[in-house]
Amino acid sequence: MVLGKGLSISSYFASSYLFQDDTIFVGAAYLGSPISTPQTQSLYYGLIDILTDFGGLPAIKLMLVLMPIVTCVFMFKILRSFTNRSLVAAAISVFVTLYPVSPEQSFFFTGAHPTSGVMLFVIVAYVYLQLLQHQNAWTPIRSGLYFLLCGAGFYAISRTSPAFTLVPLLMLPMAAHALWRDRARLTAFHGVCLIVPAGLFILLFANAGNYHYSALVGWTEISLNRTLANLSASMEYIFRTPFVRHPILMGLSAFSLLVFITAMVALSVRSFHQANWQTRQPAQVFWPFVLFLLLGAALVFGPGSITTNYLDRYVVAPFQIGGLLLGMVVVGLLDQPHANSQRLKVIAPLALFALTAVTLVQSSVVVKQRLSPLLATHDQIVEVLDRREWSNNDQILILLPKGEVESTGGYNHWSTWYLRVLTKTPGLIGLVGNQKYQSDMQANGLFIDTYRDHDPIFWFVEDGVSQRAHMLGLTRDRATYAYTGIDGELTLLPLKLLWQGAEKTLQPGQRFQDAPGNNASLTCDASPPVSRQTFTVNLSTPRRQAPGNASTGLAAPSFVATGQNAEFVDVVEEAARTKSVHFVLAGRPDGPFQPYSKTYPQMPLLAPGFGVYLQGDKYHFQERQGEQQMFTVPVREHLPTVVDIVDCGPGASENALYLNGTLQGKFSNDVIYGRWRLGAGFEDRYWTGEMIWTQTQN
Repeated sequence: MVLGKGLSISSYFASSYLFQDDTIFVGAAYLGSPISTPQTQSLYYGLIDILTDFGGLPAIKLMLVLMPIVTCVFMFKILRSFTNRSLVAAAISVFVTLYPVSPEQSFFFTGAHPTSGVMLFVIVAYVYLQLLQHQNAWTPIRSGLYFLLCGAGFYAISRTSPAFTLVPLLMLPMAAHALWRDRARLTAFHGVCLIVPAGLFILLFANAGNYHYSALVGWTEISLNRTLANLSASMEYIFRTPFVRHPILMGLSAFSLLVFITAMVALSVRSFHQANWQTRQPAQVFWPFVLFLLLGAALVFGPGSITTNYLDRYVVAPFQIGGLLLGMVVVGLLDQPHANSQRLKVIAPLALFALTAVTLVQSSVVVKQRLSPLLATHDQIVEVLDRREWSNNDQILILLPKGEVESTGGYNHWSTWYLRVLTKTPGLIGLVGNQKYQSDMQANGLFIDTYRDHDPIFWFVEDGVSQRAHMLGLTRDRATYAYTGIDGELTLLPLKLLWQGAEKTLQPGQRFQDAPGNNASLTCDASPPVSRQTFTVNLSTPRRQAPGNASTGLAAPSFVATGQNAEFVDVVEEAARTKSVHFVLAGRPDGPFQPYSKTYPQMPLLAPGFGVYLQGDKYHFQERQGEQQMFTVPVREHLPTVVDIVDCGPGASENALYLNGTLQGKFSNDVIYGRWRLGAGFEDRYWTGEMIWTQTQN
């Protein structure tokens, strides 16, 4: 299996691999294709455009490395402002920044918006710390400019990551503290402290309805239970998910953490009775900054606290800001002049250094475990697709073998842009999914009329929650190439579409409408098994349609019966050949029974040897001659009724009737040869619905 290759993380930076939303947003920027982006993160998506224009995909991936480095540097500078223990400050900064609470932050740029938000937050926090330290010494104009810079920074952060939507609210306590601190005098600085929060409030509430999950049914829930559930999930992500199931690493982590916590608790107890809290900065700076970080951690948890789809990346911002806050407490405790505490002040840093070292190893291993299978599958796809040239009119369907991990979730927009980047073909479309999505592919119908990245047809509500359909989005007017796993390898095969008894096989590079349909799989007795050397999809009508979309999802050009129109077609018998007729009825049940008349009952069609009647919730197939056999089948409102009639032999012979792919019985004579009336039967018995009708030679 390809999964056994064990690819290194460095191979990610040399590859064209993109993950989930990166496929569409980074991919579109890389190919120079304009697409709409969320306005709530306008600055972040603008950064994607700048980076791809400057350095392509490597620039994006390099930024994923630079962001935590910048965060770590500014965390160190903040902590170093409160202590002389440089090694302790460095260890805390590295531990908090690189702790793998969300491994995908290392290779998922679009999903790394919390990491970018934290980077900007600690920069603004450092600016605010300078203001706290020097407010008394600076001129009012300089203080006002720093305060204004903080406000602009917070607004920029709120337009970078949804997690930081509420962060501009921090300007309120910052302004209140500045006004209270210099309450004896009023300067231009204090005017800025009043104006900036007011302006941010206007901007904040102007975007209050743009929360990125608010448009999805069941994805948000404002309740205490939801907040507590997400808080519990945060603890799960922090304390359990990142750890590698390796006894030595887990043992070292647990032992180092236990020793460190024990030492810090002991120092805390000894500091409790101390009159003054002593750090390199006075209490007038230390405690307001601690409160600033505490409120910041709470505000970045706020947006995630109401989502029902709580992901590990939503923990990143509150964890790192909260970690910086705890780091300040740690350096503060270590700097207190405790009597008889020198051993603890040695043991605690040593335990912290050990914990940081183990965390670095854990982080590397966890990210590699998450990324390597994805890169292995990606390399397999690249190897296969590089064997030919692709055009903008092509579409690709890939169903990966069991056990392999894909980055597209079987969704049309991720799949399409992923394939566009791989093939460097901006007009190509496709679907990439695992075999676990095969039932979705069959239930959703695979095809739509016109390709779009986003459309209501892709969404449905299940158990009160909006969900996106897997393996839906190919079109019928493109050359199709279907790959599936055979013996662990992706293989190009004909795509055989079995549509409840009818069969259509697309050879590689063939369009749907150019592929002949046939009924070769149907006989007068039973259906033979499908060849294993064919990529087979048993399609039904798409069950999930856009609201108000009247399409029945019939997978071929159809005849629409309005209740006033009809068409005539002929089936001509040949001396030594037999024929089959395949038709599909998509209509609705009729009302209560009525007396027979010129217009009742509705008749979808009248064949040379039988008629189809719609009475109540059933179709009745009535033979007109011979034994006058009658067969019935229920009308299905959300699925079509599929009918196949097979001539059992040349000359006068029985005709086998299949309803929805199942052999029902046989008409006693030839019923298909002659003139057919589609859309109506005897007299004015017109039908309302949609029909596909085809004839083929056996």
